[in-house]
Amino acid sequence: MWWKGFIKVAQSLLSQSGIDPGDICAIGCSGMTPCMVPLDEDGKPLHNAILYGIDNRSDREADELGQMIGAQYADTEYRPRLSAQFIGCRILWYKKNEPQLFSRTARYASASTWLAYCLTGEFAVSDCDAGAYLPMYDAGKKRWNEEICKLIGINSGQLPAVVPAYHVIGGVQQSAAKATGLKEGTPVIAGMGDSVAELFSTGAVEGETILKLRCR
Repeated sequence: MWWKGFIKVAQSLLSQSGIDPGDICAIGCSGMTPCMVPLDEDGKPLHNAILYGIDNRSDREADELGQMIGAQYADTEYRPRLSAQFIGCRILWYKKNEPQLFSRTARYASASTWLAYCLTGEFAVSDCDAGAYLPMYDAGKKRWNEEICKLIGINSGQLPAVVPAYHVIGGVQQSAAKATGLKEGTPVIAGMGDSVAELFSTGAVEGETILKLRCR
């Protein structure tokens, strides 16, 4: 659904704007976060994504991880209280409830990471989105915590490379160019989650204030 939606949006924007695909400087993907999708060796999803907000199935795993980690994971600026929303908790749920699929999983991605992968064949996440992967991500050091990954049952090699949001991870590959109408080789940056992208979309500059309302 995500990739089909991206194709539809890309084709529609190109058609309505009349922009020459060759004039596009770069592409950045944004998507709902945190959410988790497990991928096989070929980068194809093995299970429906576990989505942000509406899916709290890993509540028990969040408590379990909190007890397992203990003092390693103090409630600090970089390490908020664990909840069912974080990808690490969702992976533990997936391990316990879908063991056969878990054993076949090569990588774990969020929405923007997977879309960028579909475009480029490269697997990366921006440092502003990596916090969705708690408790596996050490925000203070901006790297994966291998010990916590092992506690959950994975290794850091199954997680995307952490790079700045503006970092060019690759160019649009031939198959993606054919599907979307974008020009092959167009640079693709790591991108960011929906909430960060919303802030940029306001156009606010230093000295201005953004008011964001959330409905529950």
